[in-house]
Formats: sequence, structure tokens, C-alpha cells
Amino acid sequence: MRCAPAVIVLSFLLLSCSAGVKKQEAEEPIADQVAAAVEPAPQAGTAIEQELIGKIGTCWFRKPYSYMFGSSAPIDVGGTSFGMLLAGIGGILYYGDLNQCFAEQMDTGVTSYSDNKPFAKMSGLPIHSDRMDGSQPFGLYNPDIVVWGYTNLIPAQTDLIAGVPAQTIYSGVFSRFFRMMTESHLYLVQSGTYRQEMDAYWKMANQTGQDGIDYLQARYQGTLPDYGGSWDGTSMTPQMAIGFWLRRGLDGTNEELWTGLKKVMLRFDGQWYAGLRSTYNSNDIVW
Repeated sequence: MRCAPAVIVLSFLLLSCSAGVKKQEAEEPIADQVAAAVEPAPQAGTAIEQELIGKIGTCWFRKPYSYMFGSSAPIDVGGTSFGMLLAGIGGILYYGDLNQCFAEQMDTGVTSYSDNKPFAKMSGLPIHSDRMDGSQPFGLYNPDIVVWGYTNLIPAQTDLIAGVPAQTIYSGVFSRFFRMMTESHLYLVQSGTYRQEMDAYWKMANQTGQDGIDYLQARYQGTLPDYGGSWDGTSMTPQMAIGFWLRRGLDGTNEELWTGLKKVMLRFDGQWYAGLRSTYNSNDIVW
């Protein structure tokens, strides 16, 4: 069984759904810094046994924050009904106690609700890149941990969690999240202005008193309306998903994240994913 954490591969995807920013002194766009940096050799991390993944998946569905889920067409997992997940990465990681679930399997604890050390311990890889320091306006992450995630955590459609097939759980609980992450990436690439939008976001992030979520909600208002959602402290919006890809483009993890997301979509949502080609036809899209 490799379901919940696997479908979480795109949430663990990099711990940065939050759009909050802080003051950064550097003036050079970080995308240029990333392009100029000498990348270290990729690291594989620690392989994960299937049995361990099953225990983590069962743990996640034990008691996630109930307000993260919609009420329509619920499915039963482990004796509890779950509707569609409306929350985002932070909800999966922390309000579903994924970090604590990892910690339990590593015979360790967590120091706070947002403690990321259990992920680093299990993967054997650092969470952040070597470019991360306290002056950055948001997290700069390690692409190797993304590769580790999609190498070790993506389940088969028929793998079970609490007796429920991974495909059923994807369709009933996680499909909104993954579809929104997919379309928000395609939207940016299709626009032809992905780089310009990254630079604009970076400029905003370096201005004192700016709120990242307010910026995203205003700049991309009305984008991808089929996903609904409002900034209510629980739901993830399409605007926030766009912000995720802007930050990941800026720290250089976007290509590995897209590789991992494609693997999930081709396995669990292939027909829907194929249907996007008629809408998103840019030659820059890597299908």
C-alpha cells in the first residue's frame, strides 16, 4: 500500500503553499541566481519500504482537520467519511499531521506542528537547498527531495489504504488538489509570461509590508474559476496554486515538481490530463 503519502508527494512537494513573504536585501532576481549557480550532484536519498509507506498512509487518515474537506460525495476510509480535500500543501503536511506520521515511523517526535525535520530524516536529504538562508523571502528547496518523493511514494492504482484502492482515494479526496496544481502550472506556461511573473513576484516579495496572498488573489483574480475556493484560512485557491509555481520557478525546483506531478496525473487521472492538450497548446509545455 502506497497511497496517502504518495498522493501527498505533490504536497510534500515542497512545503510552501504559504504565500507569506519577508524582506530580502538582494536586488538580483533569484531566477538569475539559480541559473548561474553550480548545482551539486543529485542525491538519491533513502529508499522507502512499501510496508512503511502503508503505515504512514493509515496514520494520515486517522484524524486530519475536518474543515479541510468538502461535504459532497464522501468516501469511507478507516471508518471515517472524507469529501474532497479543499486545503493545500500546508493542510496535508501539518493539519493532517503528516510530519508527525513520519516522525512516528522514525521513532522520533516533532518540536512544533510545522516541524519538517521528520521528512529530512526519512528521506536522508536536506529540505532546503544550499542557497537558503535567513535573508530569503520564502523557502528555497532541494530538488533532490522532490525526486526522492516521486521515486519512492507514488502508488499503483490498486494499492490499498485501510482497504480502499488508491484510485478511489485520489478520485474522491485528492483530485481537486492535483488538477488545480496541474492547470495552474499549464496556465503559467501557456501565458508565455512565466518568467516575467516570477520576476514580478520576486519584486513584491522584497517590498516591506506586502502580503503574498493578497498579491496573488488580486493579480490572478478570476483565473481558473472552475476550482472555486476563497481565502478563508483553510481552502487553497487557484491563485495560491499559481503562487506555488512562481516560488518553485524562482528556487529552481519547478522542473522536478512538474515531472513528479505528471507521473501522478498519468497514473491516476490520465483521461482528464490528456484532455487538457486542446486548451493548453504552447510549444513550451512538456507533456
